Amino acid sequence: MAPHPPDVFVNHGKNVLITGCSSGFGHALVPRFLERGWTVVATMRDLENRRDRFTQELQKYPDRLFLRSLDVTDEKERKETAEFVRTRLQHLDVLVNNAGYGLFGAVEDLSEKQLREQFDVNFFGAVFVTRELLPFLRESKGRILNISSVIGTFGMPLSSGYASSKFALEGLSECLYYEMKPFGVQVCLVKPGRHRTNFSQNMVWGEESQNPGSPYYPMTKRYLQRKDALSQKVVVPQENVVRAVLRLAEAKSIPLRYGVGKDTALVKAFQTLLPERWMTFILSKTYQKTLFPPSPTTPPR
Repeated sequence: MAPHPPDVFVNHGKNVLITGCSSGFGHALVPRFLERGWTVVATMRDLENRRDRFTQELQKYPDRLFLRSLDVTDEKERKETAEFVRTRLQHLDVLVNNAGYGLFGAVEDLSEKQLREQFDVNFFGAVFVTRELLPFLRESKGRILNISSVIGTFGMPLSSGYASSKFALEGLSECLYYEMKPFGVQVCLVKPGRHRTNFSQNMVWGEESQNPGSPYYPMTKRYLQRKDALSQKVVVPQENVVRAVLRLAEAKSIPLRYGVGKDTALVKAFQTLLPERWMTFILSKTYQKTLFPPSPTTPPR
C-alpha cells in the first residue's frame, strides 16, 4: 500500500464537525465527543482570539482535535472547511449545526439589516455549511444534527427574528430528512427548551427596542423583567442537551425531532392535543397577562 502524503491525517474512527464552538452547546460538546473517542473539528468565528478556550483539550487530544476558523456566513471559509475535511480527514460522520444567536424585539423595532443577519447566521449558514459537507455525509451514511429551539414551531411576542429563523431551519431539516433517506443519511432537529447557557447574555435586541418612544417599549420592558425572573427558576441543564446530542450521534436510528426539557414536551403536547383556536386563545391570554402592560383604569366619578 502506498504511504499517505505527510499532510494527511489517517483516522479510522468517527469524525464530527461542530459549528459555533466558542460558547454554549458547541463549546460543551467538544470535550464530550473527545472523551468518547471521536475526532472533532471544532469551528468558530474569530478563532485566533478564542483558541485558548480549548487549551486543555489540545494538550490532551492533540491528534483528535482540530480547531478551524469558520464564520458560517463566509463562503470562502465554508469551502476551506470542506477542503480540510477532504484532505485531512477523508470522511465525516456527523455534522452538528449549532452556530446561531437570538434576535429579539417587535417586528417594527427590528432593522432590515438585523433581520437579514439573523437569517444569514441561523438559517443560511446552516444551509450552506450542510451543502458543502453533504458529499462526505452521503459517502459515510452519516447524520446531520441541527440545533433548533422550543420556539422553532410556535410564535410568541418579541421573538419574530429568532423564531422565524428556527421555523425556517425546521422546514429545511424536514425536507433534508426525506431527501437524504435514500442515501442512508439521517437528519434530526434537536429542540432544547430554556437552558443554562450564555444564550440570554448574547441576545441581540432591535435597534428601536430600547427607545422609550417605541410603541412596543412597555412590552419590551416587561419582557426583560419577566426574563430576569424566569432566569432564577429551574431550566434545562446544558448537560442534558449535550447528552442528547451524543446519543443522537451514536444511536443506530434517530427521529426527525428530539425535544429536550419539560417546556418542549409541554408545547408538543399542547400542539398535538389542542385545536389551534384553543392554543392561540390560551397563549393570547398568557401573553396579555405576562407581557402586555395593564390598561389604565377609569377613575370613579
